[in-house]
Parts: sequence; C-alpha cells; structure tokens
Amino acid sequence: LVIWTTTPWTLPLNRAVLLKPQTVYSVVEHEGEYLIMGSDLVATVCKKAGIIPNVVLQVQSEELEKKHIQHPFVDELTVPIILNSFVATDEGTACVHCAPGCGPQDYDVAIANGLEIFSPLSPEGIYVDGIQPQELEGVSILDGQGWVIKTIANKGMLLHKESIKHSYPHCWRCHNGLMFRATRQWFCNLEHNNLKQRALDAIESIAFFPEKMKNSLKSTVENRKEWCLSRQRSWGVPIPAFVCTYCEYPYINKKLIDRVEKGILEEGIEFWNRVTRDELIDVLHAECSECGRKELAKEQDILDVWFDSGISHFAVLKTDPELGYPADLYLEGVDQHRGWFQSSLLTSVVLDAQACMKTILTHGFTVDEHGYKMSKSKGNVVSPQDIIDKIGTDGLRLWSASVDYEGDIHISDTIIHNVAQVYRKVRNTCRFLLSNIYDFDIDKNSVPLEKLRLIDQYALQRLFELNYDVQLKYESYDFTGVFHKIADYVTKELSSLYLDIIKDRLYVEQADGVLRRSTQTVCWYILDTLTRLLAPILSFTSEQLSDYYQKDKSTSIHLQSFAQLDAVWRMMTRSVLQNKDFMPLVKLHKMLPIGYRPGIIKTIERLEEYESVIKRKKIWDVLLKIRSEVLKAIEKKREQGIIKHPLEVKLGIKFALSKQDMDMLNNFFHELEVYGQTRKDFFKEFFIISQYEEYDKNENLNNYEEREEEDLDENEDEDYEDFFEETDFKGLKVYVEKAEGQKCPRCWQYEVSNHQNNLCKRCQKILS
Repeated sequence: LVIWTTTPWTLPLNRAVLLKPQTVYSVVEHEGEYLIMGSDLVATVCKKAGIIPNVVLQVQSEELEKKHIQHPFVDELTVPIILNSFVATDEGTACVHCAPGCGPQDYDVAIANGLEIFSPLSPEGIYVDGIQPQELEGVSILDGQGWVIKTIANKGMLLHKESIKHSYPHCWRCHNGLMFRATRQWFCNLEHNNLKQRALDAIESIAFFPEKMKNSLKSTVENRKEWCLSRQRSWGVPIPAFVCTYCEYPYINKKLIDRVEKGILEEGIEFWNRVTRDELIDVLHAECSECGRKELAKEQDILDVWFDSGISHFAVLKTDPELGYPADLYLEGVDQHRGWFQSSLLTSVVLDAQACMKTILTHGFTVDEHGYKMSKSKGNVVSPQDIIDKIGTDGLRLWSASVDYEGDIHISDTIIHNVAQVYRKVRNTCRFLLSNIYDFDIDKNSVPLEKLRLIDQYALQRLFELNYDVQLKYESYDFTGVFHKIADYVTKELSSLYLDIIKDRLYVEQADGVLRRSTQTVCWYILDTLTRLLAPILSFTSEQLSDYYQKDKSTSIHLQSFAQLDAVWRMMTRSVLQNKDFMPLVKLHKMLPIGYRPGIIKTIERLEEYESVIKRKKIWDVLLKIRSEVLKAIEKKREQGIIKHPLEVKLGIKFALSKQDMDMLNNFFHELEVYGQTRKDFFKEFFIISQYEEYDKNENLNNYEEREEEDLDENEDEDYEDFFEETDFKGLKVYVEKAEGQKCPRCWQYEVSNHQNNLCKRCQKILS
C-alpha cells in the first residue's frame, strides 16, 4: 500500500494503515511490483512519481479490511488494515499511515480498534527505550526525519519525495512546530455515574445569551470522550500522588490528600515541591502495591487549569455568605464552551448534582480595525489604559456596552471617537439638568404631576417608556440595546426636543414660580431616572451625579434600585375610566358573574390604561410631525438670510388634516384649555418662536380663540393665501416671516413694545 505522510519521523511508531470505507482502490503494476492506492488518485500519484498508471485490478476497500501488512523497516512487525471515514480521497493516496502515539485522530482510531498506543518519546523529542529499530534510541525526531527517508530509500520503498508548505500545529508563543505524543495522564471518567448525560440534562436548566450558544455547550459535552486532568508544567496546583518508577502504577488516597492540603495551607503551593517521600511515609505504603518495588516518586504533573477555575463555584461561592449559589451569571468568550463553562458544569454536577450557574453569557473576541483577533504574540493589542487615557474609565465601559457581543468585537480610533461623542452628549445633558435644579428640592418644591403642562406630561411619559425599555434590555443582557436606547433618548427626546423647549421657562420665568418649579420637577425626574439607568455602565459619572442632586445621600447609587415611576404611571392613566371610549368594557365587566370579576376586572383595567397611553402617544405623533414640517420651513428662511434664530419668526399655519387627525387635535386643544394654556402659547413654546397665527377657511377646527385687535381682518387673510406653502404632511400649510416688533433683551422674544428697554409684557410682569 502506498502511504503518504508529512511526518516521516512517526513511521517507526506505525501500528496500522487506514483506508476509506465503501471506496474503490486500484492495483497499479510498476516494474514487477504492485502498488495499491485510491482509484480517484491514480493519475495524480503516478504523474508525481513518474510512472505509467497501469491499473491491473480494482477492489473494494472492504476486501482489504483486517488483512495484515509488513512494516516497511521493522522486520518482525505486521500491522492491520482498518477502515475509517476520515480518510480523504481528494489528496495523497487514500492510504493513511496511523501512529496512535503521535496524533489525536490516530489515538481515537487505536482506542476504537484495540491498537497499541506506542509512544516511546521523551518530552524533549528524543526516541527512548523501546523504540524500534533500536538504533533510533537517543536520536531526536528532527534527525529521525532524515533517518527514516534514507532507510526506506535504501530498501527501495520510497516511491516519491518532495517538499511542500502546509499548515502544521505550532506553539502560539514561540511559533515552533509541535510534537504530539501519547502519555499516561490523570482522567475524569465521564461515564462514571452517568456524568456526561447528567451534565447534558443540567444544560437544559441554564439560560443562554445568545440563546444559540446552548447548542455549542451541548455539542462540546456530547462529543467529549474524556477529560484529561493532568498537565506537564513546571509550576501549578500539584496532583498529590506518588508513582512507581518501575511500572508507573499511581498511588493516591484520602490520607495523603489531606496531609498535602494541610501542608499547602501552612506553607503555600510550594509545599509539594519541597516535601520528601520520607516526610509522608506515614500516609504511604512502603512499596508499590502493583509490582512490589519500593521506588515511589512524587507525581510531577499539575492539575489542568480548567479544573482549577472550574471549581471556583465551590471554592468561592460556597465560602462567602454574601454570595449566592448557583451563580446568577457566568460570562466569558466563545472558546470557553470547551474550557471554563464546561469544567464548571461538570464539577458542579459531580459535587452538587446541578449546574453551578443560572445563566451563561458568551461574547466574541476583540478584533482590531482590520478584523484580526487581538493577541500579544501579534502585537495588535489595544491596552485598556490607552482608551482610559483618551475617554476615561466610564468611556471604556460605554464602549464595552456599545458593541454587539454576539460576534467579534471591533475597536478602532473611529469607534472610540464615536463612543466619546455619545459619552460627551450624555454627560453634558446630565450636567444641564443638574445645573437647572440647583435651587430645587423634590420634597419641598415639586409640583403635582397631574398639574403639569401637557408637554411636561408627555416628557414624563417618554421617560416612563425609556425606563421600562432599558430595564428590559438589562434583564436580557442586551447592553447594546441599552446604549442605543439611552443615546437616542438623550439626543432626540431631550436635546432636540424637550430641553430645547423648556429653556425659556427655566431661564425667564419667575425663579420660584409654578412654571419654573413644574419644569424643575420634570428635570429632576429625568435626571434621577437617567442616573439610575446609567449606573451599571457609567459607574463613576452616576455616582458623582447622585452626590449632587440627592439631598443627604447615605447610600451609593449602586446600592439603589432603578426608578419605578409609579407616580408617572398614575398620571398617565388618571382619567382612564372617565373616557367614554372605554365605557363598553366597563359595562362588560359589571355584567360578568361575581366569580369571574377579580381577574377579569384587573385585566380590563390594565387594557384600558394601555389604550389611554397609546391614544395619547398618537396625538403627540401628529404634533411632532407638524413640528418637523414647521422647523423645515423655518430652516429654509434661515438659509435665505431672512432670519437668524427661530425666535425671530412669525409663523402662520393652516390646518386641513384628515378627520382622524383633526379630531385628535381638537381633543388635545380642549385639554390644553383645561390645563390653562392657549394653543397660541403652546405652539409658540412648542416651535420656540415669538409669534403664531392660525388661519382656517374650511373651519376644520372648533373653539377658536378670538382674534386680537392686531390680527388680520378677513380681507387681509385673503392676501396672505399666496404666502402659505404646502408641507410634506398632507393638509398642513405654513408661512414664515420676520417677527414684528422689537427683541426683548431678557427673553429674546419679539413683541411690539412701548417699554423704554423693549421688555415684553411677560418680562415686565415678572420683574414688577
């Protein structure tokens, strides 16, 4: 059989030749000899070897199975032919040399077929006593390469030789090639007490993030044949055992383990390196129980580091009363399904018959801007300290939260810059909120939420939704979702909308007046809720914020709960049962049998509450669309140089919206009046403009305010028709022009004023 190998030094350790099952093999005649190889590879092999592909016979691989063949240079050795599915038929010869002592796959084949695990090799890569032929004893495997090639060539058994470049297992640290060798090790028997199946059953009780990683852990456990507990290292946790130097029979018992444990507690892990056999003779037999010899030596192998880390649940959680068991969460990289996750699971099933964790979160590897995994050996590692120096510790934590951990985690200067921008936005927004409640005490100065203006109530509704959504994201470990929710809220809901609108109230209204106190009440709720939501990520920022706004603070923000906002929920749903739209539901539950009422009533009330909230949100969706179109129109005038600031604007607006939208607006305007605010005042504040007029030829709106004397008469209304422009919101027309009057030096709004300092009527009243 023609075998093909890239490791000639392993040929002395050959114990079988493998063929592929259900495959046709050809017999090629060459110079009176017969060569057997895979039929699909005959042409390629013969071309390489420079021989004529003279096929004289074809056979199925099953016809050759279990026949024995002569080893090429160990005269007294014959080896069997074995069929195995991993044999490839697209390269080589489809006849694979098998050396069980020099490779994992070959080792598995040997275990399955009862072959000798032959590996007379030292850790330094030297053939040792027992090698065949004996003349190789003391020779390195590097020199063995040449010896083998020369020997088979002299015997006329070398069909072809060439040099190739291919991937080969190597040390990640020094990059030199590795030698595989089978040695005696300590194992955990996964079949004992049905350990593997019990571990698989325990996996079903664990929650996984991402959920697909459950299959990764299951497959690694299912496919594991054994767990090797020993490692050949110069330092580590020792295996407290003795080994017979003659027959390698291990000696270990509980007394010996207890004695070594005591010594390590007193002296540290180095106790095992120092202690002599004579010092432990009282817990040892004087001779080997297997061969009777007295040459017992300390085991030099250490425990697998995954065993060390895998019992952290026992060593840490079980000894600290402040910690719980099982752990709420195990978090590590995707490679730990073969490492820490699995060793922790196996040991906990052995010790406690259950998984030591409730949840497993798996993240990808950090990669550089080119997509390469960061590695010390590659020199492409970005130090966390470098990022901290640029954007601070909280900035680094924010970056960590911003990335999607399900895949590879990217980091680059551009990404760090973008995260820094978000961090700066969040920090500055919180600073604005904090600076505007410096004279506000929530316990003394707050205004009842049901008395707030409608836009303030809307701001609290959006805050309630954020608080609810972000907490859900935290519960599902969706930190990227937390990042985007908060970033969008701060940018769109606060900076671009609510905080922009209320600056006038905060800066212009009477310091202790209802309007400013109402605004401060909302600002306090926003700051408090946002600080608590940010605390798990922006740890230092949140602690500092809470130090300033929480009066007489006695507990760290990290020991406080998220905001519950029950008062906001009651405000959002306060008029639920008074709404006529819900009367049929109310009547329905009153008609139900008494026994059904409690649960049904509670359910109906919750449905009514949500319907009320949704209905209110639809109104604001319409208002925000209107605002967007108005701001576009204002921006056009600014680009034309007609105005420089929105407060210089006089806005005219015509509503001819759909009946559904008009009905919602009419209801909203009615509610405005209940809260003591005219639509003109509302829209001036909402658009941040100085002057506002409504025009309506179709009488789509009811309950109009009376036009003031300076308003346009009917004929002048006709003249303004040409100034209106259509918007992208169907039925909405607007015109924008420079506001009339003078700029108030205090509030910057424009008004026709006779005051000597051009103060507007509002500012005159506040200052009087």
